[in-house]
Amino acid sequence: MDNRLKELLRVLIEIYLKDLKPVGSLQVSEKCGLSPSLIRNHLSILEKDGYLRHINVSSGRMPTAKGIRFFIMETLELLDGLSAEKQRLKEDLENQTEKIDRAFSEYSGVLFSAMKHCEYSFAPLPGKTVFKEILLMAEGKRSFSGVLISSAGPVNRFAAETQEPLDQDFLNSVKVIINMALKNIVLPDIVKEVDSFISHSVNLYPNETEFIKKYKEILFKIGYSNESSTDVLASNQERIG
Repeated sequence: MDNRLKELLRVLIEIYLKDLKPVGSLQVSEKCGLSPSLIRNHLSILEKDGYLRHINVSSGRMPTAKGIRFFIMETLELLDGLSAEKQRLKEDLENQTEKIDRAFSEYSGVLFSAMKHCEYSFAPLPGKTVFKEILLMAEGKRSFSGVLISSAGPVNRFAAETQEPLDQDFLNSVKVIINMALKNIVLPDIVKEVDSFISHSVNLYPNETEFIKKYKEILFKIGYSNESSTDVLASNQERIG
């Protein structure tokens, strides 16, 4: 059976299955864009081959058991093809994601190193400074360090030991989740947003959410100051030194 006959049979059966009534060539024509006379010729071929039947001369056509079986098999083959294509696309996506994660991890490592050894931290202006990114690095099996970066620059450097073992892959996952949840949130609202995220995401990211909840005060400890910028930089130098 050629592709045109397959398509006409598919269209006719889909129309038939809606109300289980004989289907005329005009109905098929409206779906396919071919002339009714051409469609009648093709439907006659399908009828001759046993895929369709006529109840009487004036009525439309209905699929036979052979036609229905053919329709089902064609549909299953199409679904199998889509499933294979879906699997291929999934594998391609996973490969691309792995490349992106690797590149992002390398970038984060360089940026983290630069921020970690930066001489200054900045006292953010309440209500104006927004969250940009958090960087997390595993320092051992049970310790980590990090930097919280705002639109004004780094505002919190931290390090902590953990009771549970962790690795860089897990911290990368935590980092991505935090960065997505808090992007461009003003710093005074961060804790509120974190609490909201924890309550809504515990089922989606149970391990990451538990980590964020447990170390929230360390990750998001931000000090605000009304001092002049000179005093702020001086106090930060003393704290870092």
